[in-house]
Amino acid sequence: MVSAKIYIEGGGDSNESFETLFRRSWKKFFESAGLRGHMPQVVRGGPRKRTFDLFTTAIATPDSERVPLLLVDSEGPVQAGRSVWKHLQARDEWNQPGGASEDQAFLMVQLMDTWFLADRDALKRHFGNQF
Repeated sequence: MVSAKIYIEGGGDSNESFETLFRRSWKKFFESAGLRGHMPQVVRGGPRKRTFDLFTTAIATPDSERVPLLLVDSEGPVQAGRSVWKHLQARDEWNQPGGASEDQAFLMVQLMDTWFLADRDALKRHFGNQF
């Protein structure tokens, strides 16, 4: 069975405790989204460009067991009708790597980290008490 390996922007510096917290937090998020039993492997990418570079390397060295995915901040509004790759090319001058499909890149909403913390009660109502 093929699973996903998701390269996610963020997670602080190289401190090991950040690594553990980052993975634990995303695990809870994906479990709350109903992915228990089908969890992606989470890779903490750190800075934005490094995350993209890790993803690009994964695309260049295919793994038949894991599909690489990219998840980075949008860093601003996305024009209506613009694909993720077009947004990343316009904002960061990142070209879609050869071999990467449209459905392998995802954007976090602008200020997602603030959204996670802004209204914990609303998040618990929506995602349940385990969120």
